[in-house]
Amino acid sequence: MTTLYLDRSGLDLRDDQQTIAVYEGDERRQTIPIALLERVVIRGNVTLTTGLLGRLAEAGVAVALLGVAGWSAWRRSWVAGITMPGFAWRNINAPVIRSGAPPGRGG
Repeated sequence: MTTLYLDRSGLDLRDDQQTIAVYEGDERRQTIPIALLERVVIRGNVTLTTGLLGRLAEAGVAVALLGVAGWSAWRRSWVAGITMPGFAWRNINAPVIRSGAPPGRGG
């Protein structure tokens, strides 16, 4: 299995059946078969749909979302596939940080 690293801002990732279609502007740059992936790491201003996130989750592909640099570098998210052990829907009711500041820094 493979890790896909995307670190170019301005990319648009779209669900294309069993592949990820990568667009830059209106131009389709490439497709990546989801079956080959174990995880996707995204850094930068990249657009993707909830439909694609759902497709990746169904395939058991984890997605890591990283901040760019400077102030936003602390921002990290991990989206695990549906096979994540120990996950319960009640875990979704986590505290909300309203100010956008990192925890412990005015949030």
